[in-house]
Amino acid sequence: IARTLLASPRLLLMDEPLAALDMRRKLEILPYLERLHDELALPVVYVSHAADEVARLADHLVVLEEGRVLASDNVVVMWHLAEQYFNAGRAADARAALEAGYDIDRTALDLYRVEAMLALADGDYSTAQDRLNIYLAYRPDDAEGRTLAGKAYLGLGDPTTALTNLNRAIELKPADPREAYVTRGEAQLILGNPDTARKDFDAALSRGVTTELRLRIGKAYYNVGDYEGAIAELQWAVASDPTLFETHYWLGLAQMGAEVYADAAESLPQALERAAVA
Repeated sequence: IARTLLASPRLLLMDEPLAALDMRRKLEILPYLERLHDELALPVVYVSHAADEVARLADHLVVLEEGRVLASDNVVVMWHLAEQYFNAGRAADARAALEAGYDIDRTALDLYRVEAMLALADGDYSTAQDRLNIYLAYRPDDAEGRTLAGKAYLGLGDPTTALTNLNRAIELKPADPREAYVTRGEAQLILGNPDTARKDFDAALSRGVTTELRLRIGKAYYNVGDYEGAIAELQWAVASDPTLFETHYWLGLAQMGAEVYADAAESLPQALERAAVA
C-alpha cells in the first residue's frame, strides 16, 4: 500500500486485502484503510466477501454475480449478501450482513424475511413468526413470506394457521411452489388428512424431484407415525443419493417403527458409515 501511495494513484483497487489475516490483525489494519479514504480523499474499489468489512469501509455497496449487478443500494446489498450466505450454509456471515443492514436502515423489509429464514433454520419459530409478522404486515401478498409463515406456525404447533398461510402462498402462484406444497402436505398430515397431504406431496414432486424433497416427505410421514409411508419415500431418497447420512438414518428409524428390524439393521449401520466419512 505504501509503495502504491508514493505513485499518487487516482484510485486504489483492493481485492480481498485482509482475506489471509486473522480477526485480530484485521481489526488492527482496518482503521488504516479507513484513513486512506477519509484523509487522502482517495477513491477505493474494495472487493470482499466479508460483510463486516464492507459495511465498515464502504460508502456505496454493489453485489456482483457472474459479472452482473444484483444490487447496488447499500441496504439491498446487505440483505442480498445475507441471503446468499444463508443459502451457502454460512450462518455467521449471514447474521453479520443482517446486522450491517439493520445499522443502515431498519425499515428494509427483506432484512426481516432473511432473519426469519435464519430463525427457522435454527428452530427458533417464535423469532421467525415475529419477523414475518412485520414483513407480512407490509407485504401480505408475498408468496415466499406466506410459505415461511406456514413453516413458522407449523413449528409452533399451530397447523391450522400454518394451513391458512400456505393456502394463500399457493394461491399467489410462486415461481417454485414446491416448498409451499410440501409444507402444506406436512400440515395436512398433522391435521389427519393423509389423502390431501398426498396430493400436495405429488404436486411438489411433479415440479421437480430432489433427494431433499423425498427426505422431507419421508420425515413428515414418520412424524405422524405412518412408517410404511415414510419407508416408501425414504427408499426413494436413498436410491437418489445413497451417500447421505440422513437418508439412511431416517429410513432406519422408519423401519424400526414398522418393526422391520432386519432392514433397519442394514440401514442404520450404513448411516453410521456415512457419518464417519463426513
